[in-house]
Amino acid sequence: MTQEPELTFIPYFHEGLVPLDRTTAILRRYEIHAVINGCQVVLDIETQDDCSSRCLSVKIEAPEGDGAAAPGVTTEVLQKVPVAKLIRLSRESRLITMSPGGEANLSVSLPEDPYGLRHRELVPGKPLSDEHLRAVADQYRAAVKAGRPPTATIRRVAGVGKPTASKWVREARRRKFLEETG
Repeated sequence: MTQEPELTFIPYFHEGLVPLDRTTAILRRYEIHAVINGCQVVLDIETQDDCSSRCLSVKIEAPEGDGAAAPGVTTEVLQKVPVAKLIRLSRESRLITMSPGGEANLSVSLPEDPYGLRHRELVPGKPLSDEHLRAVADQYRAAVKAGRPPTATIRRVAGVGKPTASKWVREARRRKFLEETG
């Protein structure tokens, strides 16, 4: 089993934030620094309005060496740089929570699951908890605000199928955690 690369996270606060709700936002832009196979790798990442990530640039520097003995950035090195994995590993670093006073705080929650839908204890056949349905309603409202399809966002975030996500939304509405649409 390979060890995950250690990431250094450089936020670009001056680029602004992508809001999820009143208290949570995602950094608009940031850099990830990692060492892969001895090479320094820097990814410049931008968060889109739909909260997805887009890599703007990748910079790879070979380790220093003496003249011809320096390994350089070879095709083998390039093939071993896991760009998508680095972006995925960095996602927890880009979530910002806002204090009531308006101060920004870096958080360690996953931005794709800011309401903890993946980590809820759900038992098949048991009623859904109010806590879970409140999280569903919060995620739904954040998706609407960001212009994303809300039920599809809940499906993606929670890792469930369309029938399950739709059931959760219906139940959140029935229990008045979510407003009726329409």
